[in-house]
Amino acid sequence: AAEAFRYSVTRSPDSLDAVRAGVVGVQALVDVTGSENLLARCLELAPGFAAARYNYAFVLHRQDKPREALAEIDGLLVAAARSGNAALGTERVREALQQRRVCMLVVAEDSADRRDELMESARRLGGSCLVRADKSELGRLFGREQLAVVGVTDPAIARAVDDAARH
Repeated sequence: AAEAFRYSVTRSPDSLDAVRAGVVGVQALVDVTGSENLLARCLELAPGFAAARYNYAFVLHRQDKPREALAEIDGLLVAAARSGNAALGTERVREALQQRRVCMLVVAEDSADRRDELMESARRLGGSCLVRADKSELGRLFGREQLAVVGVTDPAIARAVDDAARH
């Protein structure tokens, strides 16, 4: 990545050669280990690497491994919370909605009393919605007993979760 940046700034032939060598090396690694293993290894080294997590979810879905793909979507949600890009719980989500910061809403399937109101607010603001898990399962992801709703405030993470959930 550093050499690619250096080449984009300097147009140095040496940088371009280094980029090509890096691509050849990554391709060899993919050929030897397979893309699934390479992405899994990337996530071991950098668990918050949202792009790799999204790609891994996509690969798992294409391999007809829906349970594993959903686990990676959950990982994207946890990464959003850890990086300060998620509002957890009804009150914080309402605040984020009022501030127009919510890009995606994830609602527990058993939170019917609040779900419709929050989903309508998110849709009015142009955000997407995903109904996922029950309150206990959603809460477990974030170290809580129960959680009814999560508001993702980072557009890139919201797009990755939305895309991964659609595949």
